[in-house]
Amino acid sequence: MAVVTFADEFTSSISAPRLFNALFLRADTLLPELMPHVIKSIETIGSDGGAGSIGQINFAEGYQLKTLKQRIDAVDKEKMIYNYTLIEGVEIREEEIKAGKERAMGMFKAVEAYLLANPDAYA
Repeated sequence: MAVVTFADEFTSSISAPRLFNALFLRADTLLPELMPHVIKSIETIGSDGGAGSIGQINFAEGYQLKTLKQRIDAVDKEKMIYNYTLIEGVEIREEEIKAGKERAMGMFKAVEAYLLANPDAYA
């Protein structure tokens, strides 16, 4: 098994704490609502969503992946840090990392558009 680490940086007119809240802390409710064609549901298994929790993403019918599990390694709300390790559901190759970054940008843009249209959401 290989270790792959990457980081992305995005610019937005939405405040960083509000984006962090929507994209990471409350993704289990927001992402299935905004992207039901991709994400059917997100479940937290065995804990409260903090470090040590297991998150399971269940993808919509017809999507290449059925589920993906991640172990949440660190959550720091003050510093807006969210680290996780994929533990089940996918082998990652270089081209999949590139495609995943593009999907992440699409998800980011969808969340950003929602937050712009709903200024009181996830504040």
